[in-house]
Amino acid sequence: MKLSLQYLAGFTDGEGCVTIGYNKTTKSYFPVVTIANTNELIMGIIAKQFGGRYYVRAKFKNRKPVCIWYLSPKESVYKFLKKIHPYSIVKRDQIETVLSLEHIKYSLKKKLKQDIHTLNKTGRV
Repeated sequence: MKLSLQYLAGFTDGEGCVTIGYNKTTKSYFPVVTIANTNELIMGIIAKQFGGRYYVRAKFKNRKPVCIWYLSPKESVYKFLKKIHPYSIVKRDQIETVLSLEHIKYSLKKKLKQDIHTLNKTGRV
């Protein structure tokens, strides 16, 4: 089974996180995409279609186990985001911010990380 880019953009809008990470050791910024859902079948299909890996987080009391898919290296993240960008609605600003990370100097990356943090705050309408 192959998932459409439209479906995956909607799935990422609803269940995903698009952000910028920071490695303290190398002092570098990098794109991050994760999707969390309780359906392991879907996580497996996404991993097979786009790469990356997923793991199952332990079950909490009265809850299903959650599967978390994450994508790396950064080249794969950029490729994935470029494919779903035209179809994204909710995460469009985050995707555009992360994609701009690809071609900018280090000094601006810190500001982008702050911008993406603001966009990702819980409760943003």
